[in-house]
Amino acid sequence: MHYSHTHLLLNSKPVALASVLLGNIDPTGDFEKATLDFIHRWLNNQQAFILQTSGSTGTPKKIEVQRTQLVASATATLKAL
Repeated sequence: MHYSHTHLLLNSKPVALASVLLGNIDPTGDFEKATLDFIHRWLNNQQAFILQTSGSTGTPKKIEVQRTQLVASATATLKAL
């Protein structure tokens, strides 16, 4: 998978995304550990989100949203702001 960014900041310290993906970073506290765990799970698990509509048009429908679509939406929102 291709990522837009190769580095991120964690508590103002630059961190290579590859190191996060490989789990090669030793967190210095609970916040860093929780943040790194979340990023690692997010980037390594490409399972989609399954949402169920309310069925206002009759029958409820399930909608599958890929993580790449969520990232694209967030990126577009940031650019608009």
